[in-house]
Amino acid sequence: MNAERAFCSHCGKPLSPGDNFCEGCGAKVDDPMPPISGNAAASCGEHISQGTAANAQVLERIAGYERISAILWICLGGIQLLVGTIGGFKVAMVIVGVWNIHAAYSRLKLPDRIRARSPGIPAMYEKQIIQLIVIGVLNLALGGVIGVAFVIFDFVIRGMVLRHRSLFAEENPPVQGV
Repeated sequence: MNAERAFCSHCGKPLSPGDNFCEGCGAKVDDPMPPISGNAAASCGEHISQGTAANAQVLERIAGYERISAILWICLGGIQLLVGTIGGFKVAMVIVGVWNIHAAYSRLKLPDRIRARSPGIPAMYEKQIIQLIVIGVLNLALGGVIGVAFVIFDFVIRGMVLRHRSLFAEENPPVQGV
C-alpha cells in the first residue's frame, strides 16, 4: 500500500484520514506524527516501537495505581478493625474493615493482570460503578473522609482503564516491561 498514513503522537497507532480521536488511546488528533509512505519501513517501525513503549508506560502506571489503592484499602480496613474491636464501636465497623481487607487483598492480583493485558479487565471495571458507590457510602458512614477519598482514587483508576481499553484488546501483542 503506497498511501501515506499518519500516526498518533501519543501512542503511535495508525490514524485514518479524518480521524478526530485516536482509536488506540482516545487522544485528540490535533498534531499527528508526520505521514509516512509505504517505503519508509524503518520509520514505521520506529513509530510502532514508540507506541509500544507508551502503551507499556500506561499499563505500568495503571498497575501501580491499582497496587497503591489495594494497599491503602488494607490499611484502612486494619484501622477499622482495630477501632471496631478495641474501641468498642459498632460491629458494623468490624464487618466493613474485614470487607475492605478482603476486597483489597483480592485486588493485589490485578496489577499483574493489567500488565498482562488481560482482555477481561475493561469489562470488570465497567461493572464496578455500583460496587464503588456502595463502598463509598459504607466507608463514609464508618471510615470517614478517608474511605471516600479512596473511592475517588478508585474512580480515577477506573477511568484510566476505560480510556485505555484498547490496550486490553485480544489482538494486541503482550507489552514487555519498561
